[in-house]
Amino acid sequence: MVAPLRQSAQHRRLSAAERAYIHAGQPAAGVGEKPVPWLALFGYRAVWAYLAASVLAGPVWNIYMFFLPDFLQKRYHLPLVQVGDWTAVFYFVASFGGVAGGWLFGRLLGRGWTVNAARKPPCWAAHAPWCRSILRRMRRRSG
Repeated sequence: MVAPLRQSAQHRRLSAAERAYIHAGQPAAGVGEKPVPWLALFGYRAVWAYLAASVLAGPVWNIYMFFLPDFLQKRYHLPLVQVGDWTAVFYFVASFGGVAGGWLFGRLLGRGWTVNAARKPPCWAAHAPWCRSILRRMRRRSG
């Protein structure tokens, strides 16, 4: 059974001291906040970076999502259950890579690395096996 989440002000088992500790240093909700118009977001470089990454990565992910099961079935003549199993393995590996890369990035940031320096080791760790296999295949074809 999953307990429903409650606001700390409504939780009956929370003492007044615990409630005060939780709310200490937090700004009051809605105080001094002005809504930002949607079009004003286009003035931020981070928004443009996110949009560019989404435009570039989205189609690649969609190819994996929609064509991987079809490829596995046609190329390897796998029954539908096995196609689902191998597709799930692919998604698990992709999810694990995303979580592990985020964890490593956060860990490096926590050790005082800059954002620019901390993002590079996870990227290199993710790309090194692919680059190695591509170079190996290129050597076989040329030699």
